[in-house]
Amino acid sequence: MSLRRRWVVKLDWRGAKTVYQGYVDDPRNTDNAWMETTVAHMHLTPDVAEKLEARAGDDAAAVQWQEVNDQFLNSMYASHGQFVRKALANQ
Repeated sequence: MSLRRRWVVKLDWRGAKTVYQGYVDDPRNTDNAWMETTVAHMHLTPDVAEKLEARAGDDAAAVQWQEVNDQFLNSMYASHGQFVRKALANQ
């Protein structure tokens, strides 16, 4: 039996920078309903990031750490790649 230590990391979002807020270009948009979002970026220290355990929620089947490169950013859903680029540019 393998025992894994679980860390609880509580992030203080007060230091996060708003990258974008408003309308999102999304294929689910219609004339009567559309997506709006708020995108926030918070850079984590390696110590904090190492303690995070990513878990899929009710909107994802799986989750994994991903190298951020142009190919990955271009493959992201809707406007997500643009938001990550903005966050990285504002570090």
